[in-house]
Amino acid sequence: MQIKRYEVKSIQEALKKIKGDLGEEAVVLSTKRLPGSEGLLEIIAARDEAEVRPLPRMFAGNDEIGELKREVREIKFLLQSLSIGEFHSEISLFKEELNTLFDILGLRKREKGNDVLKRLYQHLVEVGISKGKALKLLEEVKQASRDEGFKNYEEGLATITSYLEEYFSTPERKEGRIQFFLGPAGVGKTTTLAKIAARYALSEGKRVGLITTDTYRIAAVEQIKVYARIMELPLEVATNRKDLLSIFSKYNSCDYILVDTPGRGPAALTYLRELKEEGGLEIDANLLLALNSSREFLMETAENYQVCTFNRLIVTKIDEVNKGGGILEIFEKTKKPIAYITTGQNVPTDIEEASPKRLASLVVYPRH
Repeated sequence: MQIKRYEVKSIQEALKKIKGDLGEEAVVLSTKRLPGSEGLLEIIAARDEAEVRPLPRMFAGNDEIGELKREVREIKFLLQSLSIGEFHSEISLFKEELNTLFDILGLRKREKGNDVLKRLYQHLVEVGISKGKALKLLEEVKQASRDEGFKNYEEGLATITSYLEEYFSTPERKEGRIQFFLGPAGVGKTTTLAKIAARYALSEGKRVGLITTDTYRIAAVEQIKVYARIMELPLEVATNRKDLLSIFSKYNSCDYILVDTPGRGPAALTYLRELKEEGGLEIDANLLLALNSSREFLMETAENYQVCTFNRLIVTKIDEVNKGGGILEIFEKTKKPIAYITTGQNVPTDIEEASPKRLASLVVYPRH
């Protein structure tokens, strides 16, 4: 057995050196932090010099399976190395990825020779769906269709689209009279509010009142003032819950009241939960999420805004990406209906009601 000791600054650095020195069959024997070394790690790794047995014949020459096996070994390295206390929070992430890779191997073994499923899986990952969700979706669709609908690649995509159309279907409900627009800075809250205000006021002839609570940015107030002036709609500024209740009373004759909020995080919106809990107010809290954000940011934002008890989603900036998988990830994470999607900056035209058919198509055929 060949054994080597390494002093490194990070697990990733160790992994690179171990693979270079000992090869991909090496194992990590121990990991510890060196006292007084400003964060250096001591890692002991080894490799059994006995001849490695060849892969089973069914995997011989299969570059893709070989690549997956290499990924599994790499994650094993990290799992073994991350036994230090301060890295415990990361272990679950690597375990999830490891399990996903084993699932992929299992699926491909069960479906040996089925190039259609393989292509469909690759397509789902390419459009922005996580590996684990892509596998789960394929299994669900296969089960729901009783293995029908996968005779060829195009038919498989159509079968998945039909399944997602049903998945995105939610019971219809009346829109709240008071609508808050929530979300981080830059997702398009003010322009989306203006688009919906134009739809209500100009297309449907409804009486609409506007409120902004975004007093942190002068430009934000001025922007919504311009929209209010163009559409000849009343606009009020509120700085607290008391102001809001007073303006709600003032707008008593309005069919809809639309409230813009600052992109300062959910902590600045604690009053919203209180308003919803008071009862008597028909409130919709719309969380806006921009599809051009990373999956991690989308999931984190959705989690953070749960405290605001949002009950609808609006997915923005559809036009800025060519991958629609994030729509499915958002929907599954929040379990909330998607009310609208926005497709550009133009007010009032670049907005659509998010029908299940349209959402399913955006996920599977994102460029359409």
